[in-house]
Amino acid sequence: MSEVSFQIFSDLHLEFHKDGGSSFLESLLVSAPYVILAGDICSVKQMIEVYNEFSKKYKEVYFLLGNHEFYGSSFSKVFKEAQKVEKKFKNVHWLNRTTFTIEKQRILGCSLWFRDQWDNKLYQQSLSDFSYIESFANYVYKENQKDISFLKTEVKEGDIVVTHHLPSHQSVSEQFKHSPLTRFFLCYMSDVIDEKKPSIWIHGHTHDSFDYLESSTRVICNPFGYPREAKPKFNETCVISV
Repeated sequence: MSEVSFQIFSDLHLEFHKDGGSSFLESLLVSAPYVILAGDICSVKQMIEVYNEFSKKYKEVYFLLGNHEFYGSSFSKVFKEAQKVEKKFKNVHWLNRTTFTIEKQRILGCSLWFRDQWDNKLYQQSLSDFSYIESFANYVYKENQKDISFLKTEVKEGDIVVTHHLPSHQSVSEQFKHSPLTRFFLCYMSDVIDEKKPSIWIHGHTHDSFDYLESSTRVICNPFGYPREAKPKFNETCVISV
């Protein structure tokens, strides 16, 4: 099987760009025929406009929703907008517990979120998601369980897996490794990685770049972050080939 290449990004946060991300998108260097966008790309109000631009630049676009797409809105409203994006742009595909095959390479994904732990309520006031997303606590753990079930059932050896939330503690930035809030950023999926052996696991959410091996799986994150953040490791032309 010949190699297939994907350009990868996460956490572009175009909603915080002064021009809504227009200049970023205009100057974006296309380095592969396909692109994977691992969440926190833009606000829900920008989705049609932003994915219109991506659809014109790439043969196929694969995206999932991070937590920020839901800010100021609800799960149901954002899901409807993502469905509109898919319907409007035939080469744009929402990774929502879905699997696609491109040039014989399987790619699948979901947002993932975080597990319901008994002491989450002690810390949830420190996480903006609980305040900025309508009925967040009523939905997030249900979504997480659905996502975990999907990944445990569907991932196969050699797959490309995409999630927004972190699948491994190795992706936690050094300054947060001992923070109790880490529980809201990752969902341990080492059992799936060890057992299923996907070739690559792409994620977002953290604004630090990572590229390492967990068992035999390459785990990679290429976030842009907020406009004013330092981004020494962000790679505008980051490409994976499998």
